[in-house]
Amino acid sequence: MTVDVAEVRGVPVAHVAGVLDVTSADDLASAVLKILPNAAPGLIVDLTELTHLDSAGLRVLFRTARRLEDRQQQLRLVVRPDTLVEDLLSANDVGAYAPLDNALDDAVAELVRPA
Repeated sequence: MTVDVAEVRGVPVAHVAGVLDVTSADDLASAVLKILPNAAPGLIVDLTELTHLDSAGLRVLFRTARRLEDRQQQLRLVVRPDTLVEDLLSANDVGAYAPLDNALDDAVAELVRPA
């Protein structure tokens, strides 16, 4: 798994590629929490280049969403439509904790939208 970090319109974005499983889930958790400043409205994790996701990966996404909620920030996930990753996230109701977007621009727009 690789994690590339960027910032789009003041929102940190973690682009995750490869396999998110028991061997890499802790690495993702550490990486995303390090890049998130307190002033950011939230965090976007771009999973469009993810090739595999298992229960450990799902667990780290749920935990990250809860941690951000405690900080009054939001986690948004970007996924390609009609993929196994989207199916797994939907089947496990991840969208109830971290909204799913099909495009990075949509996720950013939601986070920077005035209250």
